[in-house]
Amino acid sequence: MNANEIVAEYSSYIGIAAQISNDINDLLYFHNKSDLKSKKKTLPILFLLQQNDAKRDSGALIYANAVKEIYKQKARIVMDSLPISRDKVDWLTQVMLGKL
Repeated sequence: MNANEIVAEYSSYIGIAAQISNDINDLLYFHNKSDLKSKKKTLPILFLLQQNDAKRDSGALIYANAVKEIYKQKARIVMDSLPISRDKVDWLTQVMLGKL
């Protein structure tokens, strides 16, 4: 895999993790533009809909966080294959994944 393909792959994983993080925040902090109010079918909302007792402690947030961490880990693995020094990979990982 060349460097452009590596960047495209880890960018995709970071994008998925960031979207899940946004979806989690929408579920935690209900506001006018929330996914619940807009009836969007996000990962945690789809999980809630499959439960008999749809509420915050249903496991939806735990599930969504676990999936987010999987995608962050996938991004880390791909980033490790970049043809750059270890300290640059570590810096890039911190910048790209630090806030998720």
